[in-house]
Amino acid sequence: MGGNCSKDAQKQTIQEDEEDTMDNPRDNDYKARLEQKLCLSKENPEPIFDLSDCNLDKLPLSFAFLKVLRKEILILGKNQLKTLASGGDLKELELLKVLDLSHNKFKVLPTTIYHLKNLKELFLSHNQLQRLPNVLNRLQQLELLDVSHNQLVDIRSISFMPNLRILNLSGNDKLEILPPELATNDNLHDLVFDIENIKSPSNDILSTGTQNILKFLSTGELTAPSDFEVEDNVIKQQTQSKITTSRIINESMSSSTKKFLQKEKVHAAEFLDHELNETFLKEQQKKKKEMLNALLLHEKQQQDAVHKIYLEKDDERKKLIDDIRQYEESSTLVVNELLTLKKATIDAELLEQEEIERDKLLEKVHLEQSDLRKKDVLSAMSQLLEQELDLIQNYNDERSKTSKVFLEEDSKNNLLLNEIFTEYDKNRVELVEKINQDEEWQKSAVATLIAKNDARSWGLMEQIKIVEAQIAAMTNYELDKKKVNQEEFLNDVAEKRANLTMVLLDLMDQQEKRKNQLLETLSDMENQRTDDDFWLMQYQKLIDQRDGVMQKSQASIDPVLGYNFLLNGVIHVMPFLLKIWNKKDFDIQKITENDLENAGIKNSKDRKGVMKSIKDFLSSKSIENNNNERDDSDLEEDEACCSKKQVPTAPQEITKSPTSSASSSSQEQAINNAVECVVCMDAQTRVIFLPCGHLCCCINCSKDLNQCPMCRGDIERKIKVIQA
Repeated sequence: MGGNCSKDAQKQTIQEDEEDTMDNPRDNDYKARLEQKLCLSKENPEPIFDLSDCNLDKLPLSFAFLKVLRKEILILGKNQLKTLASGGDLKELELLKVLDLSHNKFKVLPTTIYHLKNLKELFLSHNQLQRLPNVLNRLQQLELLDVSHNQLVDIRSISFMPNLRILNLSGNDKLEILPPELATNDNLHDLVFDIENIKSPSNDILSTGTQNILKFLSTGELTAPSDFEVEDNVIKQQTQSKITTSRIINESMSSSTKKFLQKEKVHAAEFLDHELNETFLKEQQKKKKEMLNALLLHEKQQQDAVHKIYLEKDDERKKLIDDIRQYEESSTLVVNELLTLKKATIDAELLEQEEIERDKLLEKVHLEQSDLRKKDVLSAMSQLLEQELDLIQNYNDERSKTSKVFLEEDSKNNLLLNEIFTEYDKNRVELVEKINQDEEWQKSAVATLIAKNDARSWGLMEQIKIVEAQIAAMTNYELDKKKVNQEEFLNDVAEKRANLTMVLLDLMDQQEKRKNQLLETLSDMENQRTDDDFWLMQYQKLIDQRDGVMQKSQASIDPVLGYNFLLNGVIHVMPFLLKIWNKKDFDIQKITENDLENAGIKNSKDRKGVMKSIKDFLSSKSIENNNNERDDSDLEEDEACCSKKQVPTAPQEITKSPTSSASSSSQEQAINNAVECVVCMDAQTRVIFLPCGHLCCCINCSKDLNQCPMCRGDIERKIKVIQA
């Protein structure tokens, strides 16, 4: 009778599991469900690790964390598992007490399952098992074994398990024999099977109950039960008095009355047994519902928390994508303009203008040789060289101050440098005197001054600085993307960076060609000279031609104005603008198209582009000045409230030209684009690697590198950036 009750309860449990499975739609996102359950299992302090209904075909890597998390219940039901080998060593799961592998595709259990020494309940129903491993009886703590709905033929391995109490064999259509080995399980009192499939023992024996079946399997004998024998002790106690009374009545009543009373007693015993079973099942169902409600409530709370975190992450991701899209649009515009500039042919009028200036220079050399002042030339040349030596000295002084921090390690090097500098200072006077007689030094001084005054060289230098600034910005942008794990957006950036690198190489080639042209000009001048003091007189002539405005124009152009020239495609006309910049009464707000045409810009499209660039530049400056004035007015109001005796005076308005604000703007741009070296994380980046185009290393760290530290590409060439 106990076997039949357990069989009914097991069927009801299986039916509830099947109904739960049907409630879940097949098109659920299994991956999201797996991640959610892993997260909940790790955060939940309960000893349950539930990965059921996740469509798993192999165990996840987090399977090994069960021992760390001290989990005792592992639920892997309703998956596609065929083996446990992919999840790690079963030795790590020795703490498990309950293992659920039901509703999978197991054909054979691993022989290492005996490592689960503390396992008490093992569920293997609804698989494809044909046999059980011989080491199964080493699970000495096992109390419940469910192998229902498989393809088992032989169950002799279920033996000598002293704690086994419940065994479910139902649903195994090929199982025809209950082996004698089952009798070795001393505490087995609930055996569930399909009586219509079992051929040995016979149905008469199978219908007598679990204990009689085990006794028959062990001894081969069967004790016939009495008509009113009941296994449950509670039923015996309740029906004992009735049985005694019935015996007395049976002695005095007729045979027909005895049969009637006998049937009534049987019905009473069955009714009492049925009521007990119903009460037990109701209590079990009530406990199960309470447990399920608690689990569902906890799981819902966890899902709400995970959903909230997911929404926050999604908002951050959308915001980041919008920022990246805006930056990519701006970068695309700049790259397109640079590519257009690279493909554009050199303006024929610019070449013609350079030829005219060269002819005028040669002509003036022949006409004014006798009017040069030799002493002033020598003084100016000496002064120029002294300035360069002072720059070297200042650099060395700054380096000495920095090296004091490492005085103990670098003392020998400092002493050696001091000796070299001392000896160098002693030779300065001799060097200045020698300059008066050394013709090669005079020639180099003239070449340096010509290069500083050359408009074409200055224009190329400004374009190179702008390209380098864009490369630095793209490298910085790429580093920011990698920090937020957005590497899928870097393909477009890599292509743009490669195009910028090609533009930079082209500009450097043009700069080298221009340098060679200047050297050819010097060679022509040297071939035509007739005086020993030729180079001194040429230097004096160039000094006389320079004025204060020209010296100011040598400074870098305002990056904002240069960026506007680049966007409007007129960066190539910057050398012509020097004529306007050199005027004493220069005011950028008063420039007209006639001024641009007089300066040599004949193309009307270029003139319109220059005017539009200047207009945009002035608009941005006006907005910036308004913001500064608003901040200054707020500051003055605060100061007036603090002290009434002091009357603040408004500062005089200073109109800054694009060249006068070049220093501050360049510093701001350097600060914005400055990126720490990815190797030493200390110095700023100063070297561009080719062909990848990354600006990510300082000078010292780049010396020993053969591969780019960002993209791991081979380095074919290294270029030091111009801007500080």
